[in-house]
Amino acid sequence: MLAVTDWLLLIGVCALGAMTPGASLAVVTRHTLRGSARAGVSAGLAHAAGIGVYAVATVAGLAVVLRGFPQLEIAIRLAGSLFLLWLALGS
Repeated sequence: MLAVTDWLLLIGVCALGAMTPGASLAVVTRHTLRGSARAGVSAGLAHAAGIGVYAVATVAGLAVVLRGFPQLEIAIRLAGSLFLLWLALGS
């Protein structure tokens, strides 16, 4: 089970992703403008539910894989560190 701080970090990342405009904003706006406010709210709630299911499945799958292969977590952290170092050197 994730610690409370890990859950808060995950919620923060998801919130930042949700605030970024993209194709989903266009879909919800289209439903709102062509239908009604009710259609826009329905589209927004359906989108949120779909993203929520996707996020839970992704986190659960990663948890299973990383628990089964702890070396993979080390490799991912090392690759991420090297990538950040490469970005720092490039800037």
